[in-house]
Amino acid sequence: MEQPILLFGWFRWDILVEYKDLFWQGAWMTLRMTVVCVLLGASWGLCLALARLAQARHAPWTWATRFLLRWPATVYVSFFRGTPLFVQILLIHFAVMPVFIHPKWISRICTNSGVPRKKLTYTVAGQRSRKRVAQV
Repeated sequence: MEQPILLFGWFRWDILVEYKDLFWQGAWMTLRMTVVCVLLGASWGLCLALARLAQARHAPWTWATRFLLRWPATVYVSFFRGTPLFVQILLIHFAVMPVFIHPKWISRICTNSGVPRKKLTYTVAGQRSRKRVAQV
């Protein structure tokens, strides 16, 4: 049996060569995701910047630009600037992701309990979110 070639006493080149196709696929996927995320982030940031700078000169549109464009964009930017990244990650993980991962758990609970679906949806989701956020 042939002894594997070790680099620095612990790095095995034979494993790297064996899985080189997977490494190339992972590198290619990383580059594609990077390009897509940079393009989407730049376009979203440009839209937010334009919304924050929107200003109408005529009377009926000043209210619309202030409350429909400038105010939501300012709140969005202020929220994400004002909260630490770790808190944002926790909020997404505990409050948003369960809705996407298990969307049918609410309907299963509703059919077994006899509580109206709409009321139970708001109650259960709100309690879970509040508990998780309160732990932060």
